[in-house]
Amino acid sequence: MASDEYRLLEANKTAIFHALDTHRTVIFENLVGAYSVARFLLEYGNFAVTAVENSSFAADLLKNSLSSLSVLTIDDLLWTDVECDWVVLATSIDDTVTQLALQQLQTAKKLIIVNNYGSRLDCSGISINLQNPVFEVFFATSEPPDLLSEAEKLIKNRNSNIIVLLPSKKQVKEFATMTGSTSVFSENDLSSLRLVNQSNVVVMQNDKELINSLRYLNFYRSVGFSLTIQSGIENRLVHSPLNFDYTLPTPIPQKYLRAFPWETSVLINEKSLTDLSLSDPLVPLLVLMKKYKNSSEAMFDDRIFCSLAKVPSFEHCLAQLERWGLVEYTNGFRLTDHIFWKYKLYRMAGRKWLGLLTALESSLPLGADVTFVLLSILSICRTLDTASYSIWSLLHDINSKVPSLKSMESDFITLANFFVSTFKLINNFVVQQSMDSNSELSRLLHRHKILRQIPDCFNELARHFVLSDAFGDSTLTNTLMCLRKGLMFNIGVISSVTVTEKPLARFKVDPEYDSNSGLLPSLLIEVPVDIAAFYRTGDLVHWYTLHNHSDESMYPFLGVKGFKQETLQRSNGYYVRSLT
Repeated sequence: MASDEYRLLEANKTAIFHALDTHRTVIFENLVGAYSVARFLLEYGNFAVTAVENSSFAADLLKNSLSSLSVLTIDDLLWTDVECDWVVLATSIDDTVTQLALQQLQTAKKLIIVNNYGSRLDCSGISINLQNPVFEVFFATSEPPDLLSEAEKLIKNRNSNIIVLLPSKKQVKEFATMTGSTSVFSENDLSSLRLVNQSNVVVMQNDKELINSLRYLNFYRSVGFSLTIQSGIENRLVHSPLNFDYTLPTPIPQKYLRAFPWETSVLINEKSLTDLSLSDPLVPLLVLMKKYKNSSEAMFDDRIFCSLAKVPSFEHCLAQLERWGLVEYTNGFRLTDHIFWKYKLYRMAGRKWLGLLTALESSLPLGADVTFVLLSILSICRTLDTASYSIWSLLHDINSKVPSLKSMESDFITLANFFVSTFKLINNFVVQQSMDSNSELSRLLHRHKILRQIPDCFNELARHFVLSDAFGDSTLTNTLMCLRKGLMFNIGVISSVTVTEKPLARFKVDPEYDSNSGLLPSLLIEVPVDIAAFYRTGDLVHWYTLHNHSDESMYPFLGVKGFKQETLQRSNGYYVRSLT
């Protein structure tokens, strides 16, 4: 069945092909994603088309709808040398990513840009606006003190499907329980969303990736919403050296509000909106360094590099890349032999993955046993990263149902214990072990099929390394040391320890901590009884990831204890002010 977008393209076929004949770049405004344009070109043209979508979620939808089409995600494009004649590019929510993609596509003969979010494009071309819909956006006069009650007022007596976007998972759970609504926390939840009537309330975390996915889902499979209620708080990353996620009362970029083809009510003052959101410079810097690796001085004149240099965390990112061993700053810069570059592990170009890759890199001179353990940890984290059954779910089940696998030193080691108890190494690859069908581990694998995908992730990387599951006296010590190096920038000081009967350690940043102090964050940590003796006030700890919300919730702790002198030595004085 043809969509409204596709019918618009067909109705304007002559004008569109005239534009394509006379211009190298054609920009479509007010369309969603590459699907309609790509399908249109395949139907009425006789040339190969490559489509670039702005997320994995969108790319998968496109692949399933047009299986004959060559499809990339925009993140994959940044690391790929694309040679093709016709490219349809759906712009990213992140303007910096869009600009990097445009640089990659300079050799394309024809470039068709679907400007999903009305971004400012640093390129010339003819713009085609097939439709100019006006969707109502209403604003509250001020940020309400009670977000949940304000949202409840807006949905009262409305007989239509409504989406409510709230700042944190805790508030999503509270509001969904209070109103009997459907809650959405991930793209998997979105994919399985089914509305059986016309009076549903769906509650979702106010997250830009989820917002983007919801737009695509509405386009491919209409979910029939008539109203969005959106809060004025969004997730925002606080960058290095104090790198943790938290929520702030911050304006929402206007393009997030005007993204939906239906009425939107926003619970903030209209004057507090912003045009742009700041990008994290880390991944764009890596992309530029790869591009200019043979002409490093030229990078400093690149327009995107000059733009990134204005971001407050820019210098911190440069220092991080050096301390992780990804780059050396001599005569401009030089890329190292770090496994990220050596094995082209570009899909792990993100803060938490670069930390774990650096830990893996550090293991190579220490022995095949340490590399095996760290690769097992990395494969679990990668497999469960976006799954509904999360790392925290697995740790909760292990610690409560298979306590013999629990490690006092770190739940990273708990994950490794689970791995070696479930899978076995044969000729440098792993397979699932035979086990009693009545055992707790067997039940876990049967109940959560995603766990059976862990060997696939492991084996994809294993071909690069020499591995051994013959552990020695130093295996544990060396593994923890490597993890501390990889997580050297995620570091804080315990200010309070609370003992709990719950099976998972949890933590958050102390509300008294001043984020502008330049000091390491103070952490409140809650630990199970059986490991309470291992943590003390004043201890340094490194963590894998921390989403610290503005509400009172604690976040699961996955990390290791740190040591002052080792941290100072490895960070090359980076934390001198904080630790001396």
